[in-house]
Amino acid sequence: MLAPFRGIRYARDRVSGIANVTSPPYDVINGGILDRLRASDPHNVVRLILPGEDAAASKAAATLLREWLSAGVLIRDRMAALYIYEQSVPTQPGPAGLEAAVHGVQYRLLHHPPRSS
Repeated sequence: MLAPFRGIRYARDRVSGIANVTSPPYDVINGGILDRLRASDPHNVVRLILPGEDAAASKAAATLLREWLSAGVLIRDRMAALYIYEQSVPTQPGPAGLEAAVHGVQYRLLHHPPRSS
């Protein structure tokens, strides 16, 4: 069953700009890009999605998420919703390169065990 959820967004008045706190997907970020993203804003999402590789990194990211929520840097939507998104990905390098668009919906998937008859 698909279920809506209350998403979490940046409070625009608490960050330097949405472009400075967002990032490409975590699996395409390398060292140089990671350093640039971390330097762009102290609240860049890479601090949550790529916190490091040591054993304490995930716990530190969870603590940071709670801090940003508590400080109002991140805010939870008032109403639960399904979230439609589009992501453009360059398919050819350069200013005249082609782009492919990925469309999707974010939702919670609820699993209920089958009822016994």
